[in-house]
Amino acid sequence: MPLPSFPSYAVLLFDGFSEKPEPNIDRTEMESGPPKQMPKSSRAMETRHVKYRINSRAEFLSFKDWHRVDLKQGSAWFSWADPLDLVTKKARIVGGKIEPKALRHDLEKWDVDFDLETWG
Repeated sequence: MPLPSFPSYAVLLFDGFSEKPEPNIDRTEMESGPPKQMPKSSRAMETRHVKYRINSRAEFLSFKDWHRVDLKQGSAWFSWADPLDLVTKKARIVGGKIEPKALRHDLEKWDVDFDLETWG
């Protein structure tokens, strides 16, 4: 079964965009001399904090439905285009937790913050 894709109508905001690579090193202290270090694996998880702008109530409701149904309350993996290296990666929302915030009183514009983890 193919992975769901991140919604194309959501616009990445670079305010607050950050990344936090997971340590992927085994470090062993030696009796004498410097500690030894080596990679645990060829790939590692990377976590990013992202904020997306959603420009209509209908798109926000669609995003909520995508999160609830396609991602099984945010627990499932999806395809996401990494803006840094322009590679599509397997991603998921950390803990399934999203933080939507209405930007206007008519609820037609939303920002959605979450932590995203990618594999590979």
